[in-house]
Amino acid sequence: MKIELSSYSLTVILPAYNEAKNLKNVALPLIDILTTKLTSYQIIIVNDGSTDDTGSIANEIAEQNKNRVKVIHLDHNGGIGHAYMTALESVTTDFVTWLPSDGEISLEGFSEMLDELNPSSIIVTYPQHHHYQRNFLRRNLSKIYTTILNLSFNLNLKYYNGNSIFPTQSLKKQIIHSRRFAFNAEALIHVIKKEGLRYTERPFILNERSHGQSKAIRLNSFLDVFRSYILLFKLYVLSRDS
Repeated sequence: MKIELSSYSLTVILPAYNEAKNLKNVALPLIDILTTKLTSYQIIIVNDGSTDDTGSIANEIAEQNKNRVKVIHLDHNGGIGHAYMTALESVTTDFVTWLPSDGEISLEGFSEMLDELNPSSIIVTYPQHHHYQRNFLRRNLSKIYTTILNLSFNLNLKYYNGNSIFPTQSLKKQIIHSRRFAFNAEALIHVIKKEGLRYTERPFILNERSHGQSKAIRLNSFLDVFRSYILLFKLYVLSRDS
């Protein structure tokens, strides 16, 4: 049975900080999925100041997949949001998304999402219940964060930190201040509020990391979330009431 390839083009950004043991397990299956579903795509691996072999492994993947995989090497670790925004500058495809290089977001179901690409809509992802769940603290912090954002900005999203798929030009118009884990929430709120785009929510499965530890629960990540929220609150709540 012949599969009809989508005419839309997509860039997937893979921020990678010390993910030498995980990167191939994400990038290689991703290449297979994109090749099967799209006529045009690019993967941008951002080596975010890694101190392990992430950079050389990224180069190897790019060498074996010329014209499909690009690598950006950053001199120091600036955070996942910084890596994403750096890569976004060079994105020219119709749509853009990201995936963590630790393999925590399963690629199961990602292929089906590519059938729903629409220039006037965002695909917003959220974790579904599965055999693996993050620890109690992280789960509940995420629920509190989602509730605060929904109440503050009159939205009803299930999750703000997933691998959302954006129409590229709508996203590029926005100024994203977060350089860490709040970048996706900030991008979603801006594009929904300013561009008036619709959104479709789709679940993803969480995998347990095979190697290493998550960088999400750190002081600088909490500070980044707080700063991002204050800026959004000033823009969409205080300016509206003044």
